[in-house]
Amino acid sequence: MHKVWCFIVLLFLISCENEVRVNMVNDGLPFVYCILDMDDSLQQVRLAKSFFPAKGYDTLGHLTIQRWTEPVEIYIEEWTDTENPVVYNFHQADTIRQDTGYFSNPSFTLYQAALKPVPNVKYFLYLYFPTRNMYTYASTLTIEHPEILTPAAIPGRKITFSDMDDFIVELRLPPNSGFHQFDFIFTIEEHIGSELKIDYFNFGGQTYEANNSQLLLYLLNSSRFYSDLLNRYDTLSGSDYRRITGLEFSTYSYGDEMRLYNQLYNNGSQPWEIQSYSSFKNGFGIFSSKSNKRITNLELSDLTYRLLTSDSRYAHMKFIR
Repeated sequence: MHKVWCFIVLLFLISCENEVRVNMVNDGLPFVYCILDMDDSLQQVRLAKSFFPAKGYDTLGHLTIQRWTEPVEIYIEEWTDTENPVVYNFHQADTIRQDTGYFSNPSFTLYQAALKPVPNVKYFLYLYFPTRNMYTYASTLTIEHPEILTPAAIPGRKITFSDMDDFIVELRLPPNSGFHQFDFIFTIEEHIGSELKIDYFNFGGQTYEANNSQLLLYLLNSSRFYSDLLNRYDTLSGSDYRRITGLEFSTYSYGDEMRLYNQLYNNGSQPWEIQSYSSFKNGFGIFSSKSNKRITNLELSDLTYRLLTSDSRYAHMKFIR
């Protein structure tokens, strides 16, 4: 039995050998993020250098990064034509900050290219490092736009958050997608003394729904809606008050790579698994796509306003209609 156990351990070590060698390169590996925005004509690539420290492998956030200083050539191939792909070259960006947007970190160097992605098309992202004579590359199949079924922009239909019912969000998921986020975005005026402040309250959810081209039903808990309001807004007194002046619903869909990344990132029990999924060969990171759909000028129901303005549990926030 001891020999069998030793043999299993040996097989495990052999199977992990390549991954350990890649992760432990002394001069670091490329750390790349690129989420193609289906609604934008300017795309960004974020590049840094990743290291595993000498100590602390089993602690959260053990992967360290620093700015990439070596020469690099970055380009994307768009395969709308199976024989002649369109090539887009990236150049270092100087109009946006490294610590904004998706995967923000001041250690990333940003590159950008003029590119409006085409839905349901294969894209390849290549990074060539001439001093290392090495390519880092990944591919993704771009997604289409989600379709919002509920809440729909139907005249007379209003949004209700009550103690009796949860609100049901209904979406038709786009092909090639795997991860979805959505929010009700409230524009709120706060009149405090002689000052007017505009605030935005986001209430929504997310799901790692793997199926696409199907209906997604999601229950937004009404009790959580009111508890989130209570946590965000304090008591007003005197003539101070708040008013909801706008309500929209916004949803984002992401490629399946983002579903895998988020599932591992939120695992929690094994922090080193955060880096166990990567879109790229010869590097770390994510290459995927996202799309957005929104509905504006939505209205809350009379019942929701009555609870907000008159119920003793919430009246101290002083919402008025």
